[in-house]
Amino acid sequence: MDKDKVAEILMEIGVLLELKGENPFKTRAYANAARTMEGLSGPLATLVAEKRLGEIKGIGEALEQKITELVETGKLKYYDELKASIAPGLIEMLEISGLGPKKIQALNKKLGVDSLRNLKRLARRAKWRNWTASVIKRRQTFWKASGASGLTRANIC
Repeated sequence: MDKDKVAEILMEIGVLLELKGENPFKTRAYANAARTMEGLSGPLATLVAEKRLGEIKGIGEALEQKITELVETGKLKYYDELKASIAPGLIEMLEISGLGPKKIQALNKKLGVDSLRNLKRLARRAKWRNWTASVIKRRQTFWKASGASGLTRANIC
C-alpha cells in the first residue's frame, strides 16, 4: 500500500475517533501522522522494511505497528473494527457542509440523531422561534442536506 492511501486511512481513523468522542490528542496524532506520510520523500515500503518508521517525528510505537500492518497486508484490523463500531448514518452525515465530527457527536449524544433521516425529523419538529440566526442557518443546511427544500426563516419561526 502506498503512502497516500495510508495517509487517507490514518486521517479517516482520526475522524472516526473524533466521532466516538475519543481523546483529542489521540485524534490529532492520527491527523498529524497522515500529514507526515503525505510529506515523505521516499517510498513508505522501504521505511517499513528497514523498520525505520519509529525514527520519524510523531510516529510512536502504536502508529508504527498500524502503518506496518497496512503496508504489509493492505488492511488494518483496528480500522475495520473502528469503522464497524460507528453507525453508518453518522459517517454519512460528515458529507453535510458545516457539520463536522464534533457537531455530529453532539447531535448523536444529546439528541439521538444517528442518520440523515433523524436529522431531517429533528429539523422538522424542533421549535426554533427563539434561536439565533446561526442556528436557523444550520437548520437550513440540515434541511437541504436531507433532501428537503423551501426552508426559509419565515416558515421556521
